[in-house]
Amino acid sequence: MADSARHGGVVRKANAVRSADSTTASARSNSSKNTPFISFALLPAFGHVYPVMPLVEATQAAGARVQVAVGRPFNENLPMSTVLGTDVDPAAMSVPDLTREKFPAVVDDMPTRWVPAYFGVMHALPTVTALRRAWRADRPDLVVYDPANPGAAVVADELGIPAVLFSVFHYFPPMLNLPAVTRRALDHPEVAPWEPVADLTYRNPYVDPVPAALQQGPIADYPEVIPIRTVPWENRATDLGAVPSRRSGRPLIYLTLGTVVGTAALLRGLILEAAEVGDVIASTGPGVERSELAGLPGNVILREFVPTRAVMSVADLVVHHGGMGTTLAAAAHGIPQLIVPQVGDQFANAQAVARAGIGQALIGPRADGAVSAALTTLQDDDYTREAARSVARSIAATPGPDRVADLLISRAARGLHGS
Repeated sequence: MADSARHGGVVRKANAVRSADSTTASARSNSSKNTPFISFALLPAFGHVYPVMPLVEATQAAGARVQVAVGRPFNENLPMSTVLGTDVDPAAMSVPDLTREKFPAVVDDMPTRWVPAYFGVMHALPTVTALRRAWRADRPDLVVYDPANPGAAVVADELGIPAVLFSVFHYFPPMLNLPAVTRRALDHPEVAPWEPVADLTYRNPYVDPVPAALQQGPIADYPEVIPIRTVPWENRATDLGAVPSRRSGRPLIYLTLGTVVGTAALLRGLILEAAEVGDVIASTGPGVERSELAGLPGNVILREFVPTRAVMSVADLVVHHGGMGTTLAAAAHGIPQLIVPQVGDQFANAQAVARAGIGQALIGPRADGAVSAALTTLQDDDYTREAARSVARSIAATPGPDRVADLLISRAARGLHGS
């Protein structure tokens, strides 16, 4: 095979797999054969699962049979049917450590090598194994997948199942190209993941929750984009408690560093500065014990998790890490936001918020008092608040999960009836 075909193209083995799996469709019971079956295949992380859940629930409410294919521990903790979507066990292995071990050269150029090595190979290959097993036994009519979960796109292609991408990122072609990286890793494991692949080999319809004001990259060039309105989601199986009521005439500030990047030291510093400006409701996330944050001022309330929809309905300002979920939730509620990005796409999200005029970004080392000064400016800035309200109006006018669910079911039904 020519090098250009090996390194830049995608070699698919769909026909052989389809032939081997042609008899598995009968696994479904007769009573469900006329009900479209849609599997949502997601990376097992809060920022990848929760943004998609409103669409999952809307699809189920509209009459489809739904399944969430996801890894531990989410496969055991969601209020709908699930199947194990990856053979990665986070309690037994560290995928970042395995990535550096298998591909030592990844550290030579982390900005360009990490995404294809980590998501395109090390996360993806255990996903391929698990989803081949799950979908051969119970074949969906449509697959909806997260761009950080490219193994799902590859298995759907192998089995001839129509697929739709739900993006939890801004438009970012290196993420959209990951299925080609995964396919090559299956066929030619000797090729480094970061070697070039053909752009957008898998051009599946793209469900996009990012409003135009915050979008980046040439998304208008993508063949089919389906806008969807951002709707925050909380797991009903988790007791989140009520959001405390406002206790003074000062601004109410919601502060979170999400579920991945928070540390006690970073949280403490941000909380102390925010508390100088207003009352603070802070979410520690699962990685920080509240005991590590003892001795905070009396105008600070700490919770492990705070219900997003409820707190956004009362907050005046939001301080956060720049995760897409929090960024879009604050934008949907028209709240000025201060972003202190830590890793990955958080920097791009912070820049997008600042560019749109709906908040500020503090990137890199910051002086003492920078957070409190930025919050004071945001609180008093009518231009920022009006820009935030304008973006919120544009999000409110975007089709909601129920409308997009109807589109998914229509696509699944076409596959179900062979049209």
